[in-house]
Amino acid sequence: MRQTSRILTAILSVGTFLLVHTVCKPCHGMMTMPCERSTTAAGLVLALVLLSDILSFVIKSERLRAVTSGINALLGFSLLFVPLLGQCQVASMSCRMRTFPVLTITGILITVISAAPVFVSILKKTTGGTHHAHT
Repeated sequence: MRQTSRILTAILSVGTFLLVHTVCKPCHGMMTMPCERSTTAAGLVLALVLLSDILSFVIKSERLRAVTSGINALLGFSLLFVPLLGQCQVASMSCRMRTFPVLTITGILITVISAAPVFVSILKKTTGGTHHAHT
């Protein structure tokens, strides 16, 4: 399950980065808009998620892999707050209609997908592992 979560979060981070810089671009004016700064911050967070996923494939220690899963969950959660860094005032602008909803959905998905293996391993440790019906 842990490898699957890493693959999913890596795909989500790359896919969202591409979406936010192509189809769901934020507003663009003659000067830097607040939403562009927010999108840059989101791009950095998505890059850190990808870096964490790459490290977790290289690292052999289960403890450190759990740490990278926790880091990804926190990074995903931080995507929910990206609009607070700056957004346009008009509700019909591109950043509010497309960019930030995509980042919010991705943040929720990365948080849940990254936290799931950590919760499963904690649950296994507290219940004493898996039990089969025939035992």
